[in-house]
Amino acid sequence: MCSYNIVNGIPTCADANLLKGTVREQWGLDGYVVTDCDSIQVLYESINYTTTPEDAVADALKEGVNMNCGDYLRKYTVRAVNQRKVSESVVDQALIYNYVVLMRPGFFDGNPKTHPFGKLRPSDVCAEDHKKLALDAAKQGIMFGHHNPKSQRSKRLVSETISLV
Repeated sequence: MCSYNIVNGIPTCADANLLKGTVREQWGLDGYVVTDCDSIQVLYESINYTTTPEDAVADALKEGVNMNCGDYLRKYTVRAVNQRKVSESVVDQALIYNYVVLMRPGFFDGNPKTHPFGKLRPSDVCAEDHKKLALDAAKQGIMFGHHNPKSQRSKRLVSETISLV
C-alpha cells in the first residue's frame, strides 16, 4: 500500500522506483498495489503534484498503482485514457494484477460455497475470538527500548527518543 507521504520529493503513489523497483522487483510482489484512501486525490488536490485529476490518475497507474481505496480511479480513469494521458494497456495491467489475486483462492471457480472461503459467513468476520487474537498479536509486537548509558550502543545514540509503532 502506498500512502500520502512523499519520499525524496516524490509521492509514494507516483514513485515507480518504489512501486515497481523495490516492491515488485526486489521484494517480489506478484499481487496488486493499492493506495491508501484518497492518496491519488492528494496528488492533485492537496500537494499540487499534478495539474489535473486525470494527470493524478495517469501518474499513479503508470508508476505502479493497481487499485485505489478512494474513488479517483473510478471517476477519472476513462477520461485519462480518452485524453491519452495513460494507455489502455497500463489499465489492463492494473486489472490483471487485481484479477490474478482473486483467481488464486478460486474466486471464479464455480460455486463459491464448495470452496474453503465460500463457507465463511458474515458472522465469521470480526468475531470476538478473532478480535482477541488480533489484539494479542498487536501486544506481542510491541517492543520498548531501555536506555543504558553504559552500553556501547547507547553511546552511539544521537538523541533519547522512543517510537511506538
